[in-house]
Amino acid sequence: FENLRLPLTMTKTDIYFGNWNLDLISIHEHRYDENPPYGHFLYPYAEPAPSDEIPAHTLENSELAFELAGAFSGWDVSFYGAHLFNDKATITPADPPRLEHHKITMVGTSISAARGNMLYITEFAHFRNLRFKSDYDGDYNRNDFLIGVEYSGFSDTVISLDYASRHLQDYDSILDSSPENPQSSENYIGCRITSDFIQDKLQLTALFILNGEWGDEGAMQRFTARYDIADNWSVASGVWFFQAGTSERLPKADDTGRIFAELRYDF
Repeated sequence: FENLRLPLTMTKTDIYFGNWNLDLISIHEHRYDENPPYGHFLYPYAEPAPSDEIPAHTLENSELAFELAGAFSGWDVSFYGAHLFNDKATITPADPPRLEHHKITMVGTSISAARGNMLYITEFAHFRNLRFKSDYDGDYNRNDFLIGVEYSGFSDTVISLDYASRHLQDYDSILDSSPENPQSSENYIGCRITSDFIQDKLQLTALFILNGEWGDEGAMQRFTARYDIADNWSVASGVWFFQAGTSERLPKADDTGRIFAELRYDF
């Protein structure tokens, strides 16, 4: 996924003092996640999505963010803050409706510690000014929390396990009918196993994701094999399984699977 990310024009300043690093960032360009097209089996709605209103690339619309990170013996800590346009758009109640990206504020922190072959991770983030169509003038706050462990004790193998939870504060029943499908509480469990073989030329990866209580709101499994043919060439293939569960976000998807293949050149 790292090569699917698009670059953004920004201004960045790094300040170093002792074990600490302060990053100051101003983002001048706006890009947002691409959703599946209308008719795709992962497209969640019965009708085409409204037009997406992208904020103008002006100095006034520049997003601001910072990170204060400290690296110490065996552990590190980071503090974050940002005032930016929400990547997830809100459907406006206008006629015709459109997708708008509202300014939100985020503050958060993360701590990681290494103990032998184990890496422990904890993250927390607080979001303010979230909006939804069914209560368009209301601002909502959300708390996100994640804990994770990573084990590298096996030869050429890394196993990671993460649990994430999101809680929307002051949830109102009026949001039950909002097309963004906000939830008062969301839980996710993810597990990833990666092993390297043949002098790191072959990499096998298994990824499991559960939504809700043990996957009752959907689950996904992806198995991938990647082989480095040469320094710049690699080939990959695998299978991908999806179970919709009781989730209303992907009513069309149901239970399905896909086979995929990739030939990649890096330059």
